[in-house]
Amino acid sequence: MFKNLLHRSSQMNAYFDVRWTGTHGIGRFSAELWKRLSGWLPVKLDSRPLDALDPLRLAKYLKDNQAGFFLSPAFNVPFPSSCPLAATIHDLIHVRYPPERTCLKSAYYRYFQRPIVQKSRFVFTVSEYSKSEIVNYYGVVPEQVIVLGNAPSSAFVHAGEPALEFGQFFLAVLNDKPHKNLAGVMQAFSRIDRSTPCRLVLVGVSDSIVRLYAKMFSIPFSRCVVLRGISDEALARLYRGAMCLVSVSLYEGFGLPLVEAMACGCPVVASNLTAHPEILGDSGILIDPQTDDLSESMRSIVKGDLDLSIFAQRGMERVKSYRWDLIVDRLEQVIFPPVKRKPCGNTRRGAA
Repeated sequence: MFKNLLHRSSQMNAYFDVRWTGTHGIGRFSAELWKRLSGWLPVKLDSRPLDALDPLRLAKYLKDNQAGFFLSPAFNVPFPSSCPLAATIHDLIHVRYPPERTCLKSAYYRYFQRPIVQKSRFVFTVSEYSKSEIVNYYGVVPEQVIVLGNAPSSAFVHAGEPALEFGQFFLAVLNDKPHKNLAGVMQAFSRIDRSTPCRLVLVGVSDSIVRLYAKMFSIPFSRCVVLRGISDEALARLYRGAMCLVSVSLYEGFGLPLVEAMACGCPVVASNLTAHPEILGDSGILIDPQTDDLSESMRSIVKGDLDLSIFAQRGMERVKSYRWDLIVDRLEQVIFPPVKRKPCGNTRRGAA
């Protein structure tokens, strides 16, 4: 195990894997960290972090460049490792959630990643829920797993224009993967009275799968709006204009749309599974996504039976603790611990 951590006074030659930067959850986490990390070097490799041979290529790259430390904003690690490192494991969906588990993914986690993580001085994650999953799966001590959290980017604020062009609408920010539960969202929406003038705005999913579910649940496609590749500013307008965010994943390590919505004053209806209750607290409506709770909540919201303003206010207050400056401070305190200085002079009691 690597025992010596870095200090700012040394020439650290530390590398950050910028290849993850993008618009998805890990991509946003990577981008926000990279903006704030000073003195780090970017990993410059043509291969993608998810390529089967990337652990070997990354190991060679770090060794050739005499890296003193490697930080990944995601779960990828070099194999073998020639320097101290820290991975960021956001969740264990690839080994804990059967619909998204494959033999190849399981083998990567078990035979490549787990030995490296077990030998690492620490590993980062984003929630207490994920920390408990990591401790159990990797067999590491709780003190080895550091919870950094997650936060909305600067575009997500309450002040600003709301999206008005869709009338009344429910908002879901997700992707096509099974754990995001798009089918559950659309099925619940299908049970709202069609005479009600509201729509479902879906951000991040493919048009084809929405058409498939619309047909399956007898939803007129005109009641659905599918958006992809929009800017943070456009997404913030949607949060500000929506009746609420619907986020009913069956598995999450964090749930970034929750804090983005709270920052914009958008009420949240979320699943009561995995990390969502921890992130949302009492600042939103928690439902069981495997029952009729969601459709009942959506019908109540449309009818105006629920006062959502209290949840909007609670959310804006709660999200103040989800800040990137706090996250980076926490990270740097771990990687660059303060140097303990010996007191000067004679400090014995009674010394002249």
